Amino acid sequence: MFSLAAAACSKDAPAPERDEAAAPSGELAAPSGATPNEDAAVEPAAPPHRQSDPAALAVVEAMERARFEADLKSIARERNRDREAWQEVQELCATRFAEAGFRVERQPFAWSGGEGINVVGFRPGQEPEAAPILIGAHYDHIDGCAGADDNASGTAALLEVARVLGPAETRRGIMVACWDEEEEGLLGSKAHAEALAASGRLPAMALVMDAIAFADPTPHSQSLPPGVDLLFAREVAAVAARDFRGDFIGLLYDAPAREAGRWFAHYAESLELPVMPVELPSEVRLIPATAELRRSDHASFWRHEVPAMLVNDTANFRTRTYHCWDAPDAFETLDLDFAWRVTRAMAASATSLALAP
Repeated sequence: MFSLAAAACSKDAPAPERDEAAAPSGELAAPSGATPNEDAAVEPAAPPHRQSDPAALAVVEAMERARFEADLKSIARERNRDREAWQEVQELCATRFAEAGFRVERQPFAWSGGEGINVVGFRPGQEPEAAPILIGAHYDHIDGCAGADDNASGTAALLEVARVLGPAETRRGIMVACWDEEEEGLLGSKAHAEALAASGRLPAMALVMDAIAFADPTPHSQSLPPGVDLLFAREVAAVAARDFRGDFIGLLYDAPAREAGRWFAHYAESLELPVMPVELPSEVRLIPATAELRRSDHASFWRHEVPAMLVNDTANFRTRTYHCWDAPDAFETLDLDFAWRVTRAMAASATSLALAP
């Protein structure tokens, strides 16, 4: 895998040793302009003089960290389809979406290993004809691993984002999705995207969270795959300038989703959250040479020409807990402050996107 922001799905790269130090906390503010994040050596994608949406700040103010952490701890159990937790997380997604005001559907899909279940929620916006913003995360994981980072973290973040976005007034509708069987080949998100395309209800943009809770500020805690500098020289230079610290959140998006990257980087700056944005030109997002950049659920929407952004901590290049290689991917190994900042930046940026024309 050569992506700085690719999802945690490959077992080919060696994982570095982990240090227990945590990143500093930050609070969301309304900056007068989106200047480059001083902690990140790469300039965020936000344009100068971007203003925070008051509605986005209000949404973030309503968020509750204790809820997020309790959900994350509860979800971080073995969640392959042979475990009780698999169905329990489905029920959790459905219940929380409904409580937030979403119309909920359980959407089964067949595959060679049996039947998967997606849980999808929708609530309309002020302009019903405007395509919605989709926010999603996969809730399944591999056998024998609790998958706290991959992807209990993204699922818990989704539940809190859905809770505060459900009652928010936005121009566009909001769609939320807990996808199944990502680990088997993005099967749940593929089924969802195909169903939306068949019904003519594709979203305006898809925002995907897949492993957002592991960070390590230790120098040289971030490894990179061979050859990455051939495609992303600027990003590699940025990581090197920060002594290869694994404390940034990766953003991978295609050019039509640039606005998502700009908004996320804007709010991340206020939260002292280092970001590594990687923009992929539309003409290369589906070619064989970039296959490694399509290893998470965002790719299911690229295949239907939907702009999409993946938010990912590059765990498979910074921790030996990835897929429980030789240490458990457990709740106790996570950087909860880092994950909480990512969750708030996602809520704020999704709100701004849903308010936009």
